[in-house]
Amino acid sequence: VVSLGVLLARFGQLGFMIAGDGLGYFLPAVSLRVDGDPLIGDELEAMRAAGRWSLPVEPLSGQAPGLTFVLMPAWWAGEAAADLMGATRVEGVAWTHELAWVLLSFAVGWAGLLATWRVVGTVLGRDIGAWAVVAVVAGGPLGYYLALEPGMAHAVSAAAVAGVVWVWWLRPWARDWRWAAVLAVLLAGAVVVRPQNALWFGLVPARWVWPTAPARRGWGMALRSGVVALGPLAGAGFLVLHADWQAGYAAVAPATLVDLSADPRPHHGFHPLEPALLNVFLLGQRPLLLWHPLLGAALAGLVLGAWRRPALGFPLLLGVAAQLYIIASWYSGWQGASVGLRMISGCAVALAVGFGFVLHAVARWRRGWRVAAAGLAVLCVVWSGLLTLGYMTGRIPAAEPWLIGGTDRYAAADTGGGDAR
Repeated sequence: VVSLGVLLARFGQLGFMIAGDGLGYFLPAVSLRVDGDPLIGDELEAMRAAGRWSLPVEPLSGQAPGLTFVLMPAWWAGEAAADLMGATRVEGVAWTHELAWVLLSFAVGWAGLLATWRVVGTVLGRDIGAWAVVAVVAGGPLGYYLALEPGMAHAVSAAAVAGVVWVWWLRPWARDWRWAAVLAVLLAGAVVVRPQNALWFGLVPARWVWPTAPARRGWGMALRSGVVALGPLAGAGFLVLHADWQAGYAAVAPATLVDLSADPRPHHGFHPLEPALLNVFLLGQRPLLLWHPLLGAALAGLVLGAWRRPALGFPLLLGVAAQLYIIASWYSGWQGASVGLRMISGCAVALAVGFGFVLHAVARWRRGWRVAAAGLAVLCVVWSGLLTLGYMTGRIPAAEPWLIGGTDRYAAADTGGGDAR
């Protein structure tokens, strides 16, 4: 209720909530419905001229098209509402389209949190599961993308991963073809929304290493694992088939936009052999443990969970490690023009499990653990609120280094300097 209230108040204040990279998902939907193709031509400039979006827009050609299709029902709902209310349109867009878009993103995000609660609650109890979800929303990057910038892919991506973990942990996909198919579909959706989510397929082979009681390893489980593997392959195939989305966009992009693919600056790109892990955790721009220090407790909880419930804890811990490796290997893993390390938001379900194990450990030796959990949630809200306020007032720069020590490996490359390494 609180997060929905913040979302609606923010929308009422601004009249819009989709900006920055979020336009890379919303504007193709506009063009599909208005022009019949996903190529963005006059929509962007018309919206800017009308004062709808004042923020700078990064090249939209870099956005994966999956979220556009996932949230397309929101456009239809906004269209019906615009007809019913007689809302004014600019290049086919009314305020009802944007509101429906962010509300559907919000609803999908909270559906993922419900799945997260089920996972944690089944293992550690419903109360602990609920507080773990509250902590993740209040203290992690996901809260920002649920309530303040819901037009992005992060809440939907986190929900898709939560759905994957829910089926993987609580449903008999290893011995039931129907649940294997559901898991495959959820994995395909997760990959379509955010390609790096393909790494969560690792949960399936992890079940062979750490089996649960009902899952008997054999040919049946192997065949169903193969069916699940078709999910991320299908998602990747969808993205490949829509590669012309980005190529076609480049031909009609307004001159005001920059094509990063032609960026001459050194070291931009993917560096899997030189991951900047220390940057991501502590020394870089918006380091994880500075931006959301209580997530350190979640990571410690995952280690504890790997010891106490290895079939759940180890795979999730490895999944988070794989995501962090990918983030650290990308030159812009810090995601400066946002509040926090937003790329970690897809790990929300794993972080909630980690929080849950921490709360469970506290509950074992302290009766008033709920008071401690409530205090933790309040601290999360205050910390995240101060960071958001600093970001929105410009005290924390949007897209420039903000370090607590050391040197950002890619800082010189980002500013056009010499060899940052």
